[in-house]
Amino acid sequence: MILFTTWFGTFLYENEKVVKSNLFPNNANEIAKRLKAVANKEILDEEKTLAEGQDRILVLDERLRILGGELIEEEMPDLSPDEFGFSNDMLHEAMMILAKDKTQEPVSVNESVSQAVNALDDLMQSANMLSERLHEWYGMHFPEHRKVMKEEEFIELVIQECKKGGLDNEPDLEPISELARTLRDLHERMRVLEDYIKSQMEDNAANLSFLVGPIIGARLISKAGGLKRLATLPSGTIQVLGAEKALFRHLRDGSNPPKHGLIFQHPLIHRAPYWQRGKIARAFASKIAIAAKLDEHSNKALGEDLKNDLLERIEEIKEKYPKPHKKGSKK
Repeated sequence: MILFTTWFGTFLYENEKVVKSNLFPNNANEIAKRLKAVANKEILDEEKTLAEGQDRILVLDERLRILGGELIEEEMPDLSPDEFGFSNDMLHEAMMILAKDKTQEPVSVNESVSQAVNALDDLMQSANMLSERLHEWYGMHFPEHRKVMKEEEFIELVIQECKKGGLDNEPDLEPISELARTLRDLHERMRVLEDYIKSQMEDNAANLSFLVGPIIGARLISKAGGLKRLATLPSGTIQVLGAEKALFRHLRDGSNPPKHGLIFQHPLIHRAPYWQRGKIARAFASKIAIAAKLDEHSNKALGEDLKNDLLERIEEIKEKYPKPHKKGSKK
């Protein structure tokens, strides 16, 4: 069955018929409240109720994947609000309430941090592509310099070399130099964004920032749809945030389930031996869940305590599992 939500209710749909519905209150303020929650990627009580007890559901909105649904690309069924006792005038009134609220609300920190970390990821992707191009192009003239220095040192070397006219092929000077200067500017903009994200995270999610670092913490907040929602997620869901495709592939065809999502970016996980990563990720996600709750609901600074507990647990894992288990052996 397909689970989807319209502006007037949540529905289970099968064989071109509504099997079950959970309608919203016939009230503009209540409808506006639910539309706002959906826009903030929150799960509605009406959606949770319909999803409970269903062995398998399909969803049309990625937001609803958290309920265990498989995302499909189909048009939402065309349901008439009149058939369920709602009018378009009610929708208009609800939208007016939302518009009024929007003009009175400042941009939330969650939104700012999400936009900033997404912009940072866009710049990093662009920088990686331009860096690869610069290494190949400049490497045509000086192949020995391709892999022997740090990225920013390499960029400055190229810029200075072009200034001195040190390339065999003079027509290459200007375009290579311009590419290197563009890449240098990108790195500077990335530093500015990183400083902004660090400042915002330390002010608004200090425990999470201390535990996983401000950048990964911001990515988790962005992926979850805000700190408030991250604080409600179970540790098992946090562990695989960012690995939704692998998770639903596992549910669909029985392939191996993902052991980690975004948190794999942390060196404590990706530098660990492969047979320890899943256990470390599980311990990490448990502490992240606590940190998010602390940041959302209190002003207690316990990030250092959480990290120390985590490091102790990681040492226990390393001692208990020094070698990978052979297939068929008991754990």
